[in-house]
Amino acid sequence: MSCTTATSSSSASMSERSGRIELIDFVRGLAVISMIIYHFAYDLEMFGVIPRGTVYSTPMYLFERAIASTFIFVAGFSSRLSRSNLRRGALVFACGLIVALCSGFVGVTIRFGVLELLGASMMIYGVLKKPLDRFSPAAVSAACIPVFCAGYYVYRNVHISAGWLYPLGLRGWGFYSADYFPLWPWFFLFLTGAQLARALLELREPGEWTRRRFPGPVSFIGRHSLVIYTAHQLVLYPAAWAISLAAS
Repeated sequence: MSCTTATSSSSASMSERSGRIELIDFVRGLAVISMIIYHFAYDLEMFGVIPRGTVYSTPMYLFERAIASTFIFVAGFSSRLSRSNLRRGALVFACGLIVALCSGFVGVTIRFGVLELLGASMMIYGVLKKPLDRFSPAAVSAACIPVFCAGYYVYRNVHISAGWLYPLGLRGWGFYSADYFPLWPWFFLFLTGAQLARALLELREPGEWTRRRFPGPVSFIGRHSLVIYTAHQLVLYPAAWAISLAAS
């Protein structure tokens, strides 16, 4: 693998000039809105408002995978811009535990959901960032692709007796989680996002996209995605229950 320097001075100056990159907030906001739509459909199915199996249909499955992949990739991208990945990761992981705990009260089991994945990935990246910077973004990304593909196959098809390894993508027989995103393979999608950010920021002139404005509610949602993700079911679940009563 070829080596490269760490973050260049041009990326540092870009960060100082632009602060937040609003395109990232906008994309994250679109993902949050899509996630709310999916979860509301999940709640409506749970209460019998829409036909059983709707959220497990192929189109909805692909919709959910696209939402999650966007969240994970953008989180990796944003982590390259962060100076406090360990602190941010601990906060996000704690929010994931809160979501899992609250979901248990309504009979929904979540074990290593997407927030726990993102929090753990941020903390791991905070530790590995400097060693990884010894290699080029292209080399790291190229290494991530086969590891991700292998991990995706394993976590979808392989079961082992050591069920406690489920955070790594190694599930025991009978394992169930309504929201499950193990480190293998998803950390490597996160890492690819971080490497894209690094490659773009190391350009001599990062480009107009880092300065483009995206005003409006979508970017606002993207800037407050953690709070919205953590609390949105407090609104959606009662709303779905009320709709089911009205429809009965």
